[in-house]
Amino acid sequence: RLERTLYRRALGSLENEMNEIFRVFGLDYARVEVKETEDAFYFVVVDRQGRERPIASLSGGEQIVIALAYVLALNRMMHSNIGFLLLDEPTDMLDDERRRSLVDVLGKLTEEGGLQQLIVITHHMDLVDNVDKVCSVEKGPDGVSTVKCEGD
Repeated sequence: RLERTLYRRALGSLENEMNEIFRVFGLDYARVEVKETEDAFYFVVVDRQGRERPIASLSGGEQIVIALAYVLALNRMMHSNIGFLLLDEPTDMLDDERRRSLVDVLGKLTEEGGLQQLIVITHHMDLVDNVDKVCSVEKGPDGVSTVKCEGD
């Protein structure tokens, strides 16, 4: 019974943290809700009219925002000092406004001390304005990729 109570409180905290991060992205939805089945939990988005929308019905960019909100909320909720976070193409389906929102969210996360190292793999060079080091991967004519970092 105690375990179930703690589990439900944790899901409530997760939902609150996700919604705090979710709002920063300015999507046209009211909130994210955490739902449960007997053996799992899942997310739905609630629109401004109160209708639930399954994650699968959202655009690719909106799905990325939900996934990022989840990962970042877990980190915040656990007061995690995970050391680093690796994001592979998190901006791939985001428009310019959402991409800037992501940069703001990640900046706050690193400023709060919850994240000591952030590695972002991206083709969007507008993300590199506030980074310590930029590395690029280039494929040579022989098909072998090399990594070149600024200052190396």
